[in-house]
Amino acid sequence: MPVESGTTCAAAIETAESAAAGALVVTKDGRTVGIVRNSALAAVPEAQRPEVAIDAAARRIGGADRIPADRPIGNLAEWLQNVAADEWLLVEADGRIFGVLIRSDLAAVGGNG
Repeated sequence: MPVESGTTCAAAIETAESAAAGALVVTKDGRTVGIVRNSALAAVPEAQRPEVAIDAAARRIGGADRIPADRPIGNLAEWLQNVAADEWLLVEADGRIFGVLIRSDLAAVGGNG
């Protein structure tokens, strides 16, 4: 679920809850610039959420944080064991975002993580 950079944490929490999303993709001028997990949004003090932009809670992402959506799962599990990040963008061949993979979700369904 994409959310524009500068969106308040309060608005982002509402968006995540309505979409039942565990993380949101932060975009700026049409480019993906970060990922913000619900736990990071929840860590912002409630009284500050209407004023604090999601950028403060988001983790900036780079090319290594993008995984082709069609990558073989066996290869993916092995690769994930050697990286420090806990969330990645799953992207289609044309660059569109397919979803967000969170390490703890992968571990919960019995994958390596």
